[in-house]
Amino acid sequence: MTATLAAGAPAAGKPLSHNGSAAVWAGTLTSLLGVAGAGAGALGMFGRAREVRIGWLLPLSGVRLGLDPLAGFFMAITGAVAVAVGLYAIGYARRERLGPATLAVLPAVVAAMLVVPAAASVTTFLLAWESMAVASLVLVLTHHTQPRVRSAALVYAVMTQLGFVAILVGLMVMSAAGGADRFSDLHQIPQGARTAVFLLTLAGFGSKAGLVPLHAWLPRAHPEAPSPVSALMSAAMVNLGVYGICRVDLQLLGPGPRWWGLALMVAGGVSALYGVVQASVATDLKRLLAYSTTENLGLITLARGRHPVRGRRRAGPGDDRRGRRPAAPRRARGVQEPRVPRRGFGPGRDRAA
Repeated sequence: MTATLAAGAPAAGKPLSHNGSAAVWAGTLTSLLGVAGAGAGALGMFGRAREVRIGWLLPLSGVRLGLDPLAGFFMAITGAVAVAVGLYAIGYARRERLGPATLAVLPAVVAAMLVVPAAASVTTFLLAWESMAVASLVLVLTHHTQPRVRSAALVYAVMTQLGFVAILVGLMVMSAAGGADRFSDLHQIPQGARTAVFLLTLAGFGSKAGLVPLHAWLPRAHPEAPSPVSALMSAAMVNLGVYGICRVDLQLLGPGPRWWGLALMVAGGVSALYGVVQASVATDLKRLLAYSTTENLGLITLARGRHPVRGRRRAGPGDDRRGRRPAAPRRARGVQEPRVPRRGFGPGRDRAA
């Protein structure tokens, strides 16, 4: 679908007769959605987890939305960015004469980005993810009359759809293996299916996050998109790739084997190093910011990959059923314990404690 849009985009760059009022409405609606998203995110972070189902909105499965601390955190970030983007877009749209398609799709992209972390089922997540991808492509194609914009949009469309196919297949395998559509009902997924889902979703979410070598769209699409769109993509949309890794790979599938964490650390480390090297030699400001995004997301992925590596520990003979070691009994008052020497690195470590 997005590849077709890249070939023949709507006339998003034609000036409007009432461009000023349309810009005000689009920017205000974008900011209001951001305020609502930030408020819902705060409710998810500090309130109790809740879930709602809207059956009539989507045939057969309906739409399931839920709030928990993880979803709330990413919704709050996305909402805060949307508020600033909406306010800036009002003046920018007046000056650059953005067309009706761009002004109409801008709040739609924000709405889709807010639904992605709030999705509580596989079907709802995929619907919101693809809606975000298609709407963001329309924004990239704002100045589609320029050949370089069409070329960048084509690369973005191909990378986005390849990533979506990987996510689609991975989540379908997870849903079939777990026997459920709701995230909260996915339990006891076989190890072979978990490994396949991890590899597929890592590729799909890594593409959205701009991780090397799936970052090709980032330095191409960012320079050609309008400034509010570039800000929305680099400050909010790429974060949802990290959200997908946290939600699916670390929460629904985890805890996984150690090589999962090592794979995340390698992908994040390579991306961070590549991003900082490319940013240091970039001459275009927007390309520099795009490579800086790759660096930042690489560092975040590196940190998230360290979590399962540190968190995994073999269960000992004295551990309980959950692998936790029972707390040591308190020392009775007046009982002296024998002093033992502490061995290690640093001055004074060989002296008796």
